[in-house]
Amino acid sequence: MRILVIGATGTIGQAIVRQLEPEHEVLPASRHSHPLAVDMTNSATVQELLQQIQPLDAIICPAGETRLKPLATLTDEVQFCVQNKLLG
Repeated sequence: MRILVIGATGTIGQAIVRQLEPEHEVLPASRHSHPLAVDMTNSATVQELLQQIQPLDAIICPAGETRLKPLATLTDEVQFCVQNKLLG
């Protein structure tokens, strides 16, 4: 399979890439990587990337920022995490 991994340089993304690479063609992408740089908060960059690398069999996206704190101390950070991890 030909698989795009958006967020491939993060902790979870790196683990996904390592697991898939032996048996699949993995296309690692992230906000800061080249040649496959993509800003998932900018739909134009996502569309541009997808047009460049077709065909694809799958897309995996563990990307997104989060803030880790004890649950009782999270306030606005909850909204930040939802927007980045879930809605990204």
